[in-house]
Amino acid sequence: MGDTGRARGGGGIRPLLALGLFLVVAVGALSACDSPASRTQAAFQADVASDRGQLFAGRLEYRSRLSTGVGEPRTFRINLTALSDEAASRSTLDETLTETRSFPVGGVEGAALTATDPDVRVALLTDVEARQVIVRPGDAVEWWWSVSSNEPGDYELLLSVTTYQGDSDRALATLTPPITVRLHVGETWNHRLDAMLSTIVTWGGAAIALTALLAFRAPITTFVQTRRSARQERTHDYHRDGYR
Repeated sequence: MGDTGRARGGGGIRPLLALGLFLVVAVGALSACDSPASRTQAAFQADVASDRGQLFAGRLEYRSRLSTGVGEPRTFRINLTALSDEAASRSTLDETLTETRSFPVGGVEGAALTATDPDVRVALLTDVEARQVIVRPGDAVEWWWSVSSNEPGDYELLLSVTTYQGDSDRALATLTPPITVRLHVGETWNHRLDAMLSTIVTWGGAAIALTALLAFRAPITTFVQTRRSARQERTHDYHRDGYR
């Protein structure tokens, strides 16, 4: 009977210990969720969600194809507008911007144009800010880049647009995927002429080197032949004297 009572008593203690351990873990988890860091993270996420909810409907206008000649810079421009009733009913602001895409805007806007080939040079024009501001519907901003290449061919440019949260680098909206712009760089007479002149100079240098080699060949050949004749004469005289 005594052993049975002790066994029953031990069996009652173990569930109590497990319950106590569970309560400790649960209280710790609740404390962690209510920590200052957790509250800060929750507030941050709420701010981002709130700012995203306040963005305006926007329209991006651009061209997906661009052509230029070798060594001839070409300007590439885009326009970003926060749509109002008037702007939504109006066609594109510029007939040269032939394509559009919807994009949420409001606050600080940024855009970037990058080349996928090192032969292509892309430069944001100096009188344009990399980041601009849209405050209300109807506002519009634009960016200009200079695009050029010294080699003919077909290339790709990548256009990305981002709406930022205030002055931070935190993106509220990103153009995904980036827009691919097809760039065609055609041959020009100046480039052809430069290529011809380069070929002429190259072949001219080879011809000069060959002429110089031929010019030195004659005296060298004469010198070798003279040395050979002198050696043969000495050999002949030696054998002749030896048989006397």
